[in-house]
Amino acid sequence: MFESYLRDQGLEPRGGQIIDATLVLAPKQRNSREDNKEIKANRLPDGWNESPKRLQQKNLDARWVKKMISITMVIRTAFALMLSTVL
Repeated sequence: MFESYLRDQGLEPRGGQIIDATLVLAPKQRNSREDNKEIKANRLPDGWNESPKRLQQKNLDARWVKKMISITMVIRTAFALMLSTVL
C-alpha cells in the first residue's frame, strides 16, 4: 500500500532506502535517588511492575558500564604515569 502510494507520487521505492529521516531530542529520563537505591539492591522500585513499557526502556544491568569506565581510567592513568617516567 505504501509502495503504491510512492509510485503514484513518481517515486521508485527500493529496499533499504531512507526517504526522510528527522532526528529530534528526547527528554532524558532520570531515576530518583530512591529508585537508584532499589536498583543497586537488585530490587525493582515500587510501581515499575505495573508499567512493562518502562521496564523495556530501563537498563537494570548497567553496572558493568560503570566498572568498565573506572577500569579504563585506571589503565589510562597508569599508562600516562609510565610514559612520564620514560620521557
